[in-house]
Amino acid sequence: MFYRITFILVLIFQGLILSQIPNNSFEEWVDGNPVGWFSSNRLFLNTIITITPTNISNSGLKAVKGEVIQTPILFAPFLILGNEGTGIPYAQRPAMLTGYYQFFPQGGDRLQILAGLFKGGFSLSGNSLLIKGKLIGYGILNINNEAREYTLFRLPIVYSSNENPDTCGILVRIIGQSTDNDYHAGSYFLLDDLEFTNISNINEKEILSNNFELLQNYPNPFNSTTKISYKIPEDGHVNLKVYDILGKEVATLVNEKKHAGTHFINFDATDLISGVYIYTVYYNGYSKSKKMLLTK
Repeated sequence: MFYRITFILVLIFQGLILSQIPNNSFEEWVDGNPVGWFSSNRLFLNTIITITPTNISNSGLKAVKGEVIQTPILFAPFLILGNEGTGIPYAQRPAMLTGYYQFFPQGGDRLQILAGLFKGGFSLSGNSLLIKGKLIGYGILNINNEAREYTLFRLPIVYSSNENPDTCGILVRIIGQSTDNDYHAGSYFLLDDLEFTNISNINEKEILSNNFELLQNYPNPFNSTTKISYKIPEDGHVNLKVYDILGKEVATLVNEKKHAGTHFINFDATDLISGVYIYTVYYNGYSKSKKMLLTK
């Protein structure tokens, strides 16, 4: 019995270690950069500073601040998990990435948060992630509303494989209203307390799992056109976007208030190349994502 209990405790302890995000509350900094993260500061050898510590935190003593600056060229902030921007070893399958943020956008800028679980890792290209092996799970969240107080975000992870990953990547950056690069000076975010979690750890009333639904597109795979449907329990503003596998927005299908019920929309991908795309519906502070495959 003793050995059995010890073995179980070791497994639990190992799981807790694997589930942690290094320096998730951004308390540790060295030479102006958060420990365990690759920042836009390091991309420019700390000559252009867009990432800084702040004492305006959700918990603890510090959080991270990212701000678009003009020198006179515009530079946007980004953070990528891992000291070299190549993620961390990770062998679990979390259901969701959560954290707390404040956001002060200018000119319609957006705060984008991406989480990816990989087998075979990924590499860094500027402020983007390039898949080296296989993408196991993925989630993307775009925030465009101002948040003057710390606000909880929930980023669901969508899985395309039953395999376990070996690498985890997180990307946080400010992008523009229409493209990744049309951002504006003065936009900034505060970020704190990132955590991977399971849906079972979150209050059911908060996640609306039984009433807010995003269904798989049909047909899938598809050639040029497919139908996407979603269900909302109450009237509210809905934003439905499509992204490529690297997180670049390629289409906005819905951006308006919708009545409660099930809604359908046709997606025309005639102008897109073959590949995997992710569609995400945002509703009343929640989001859900699914993958679809375009073949031509």
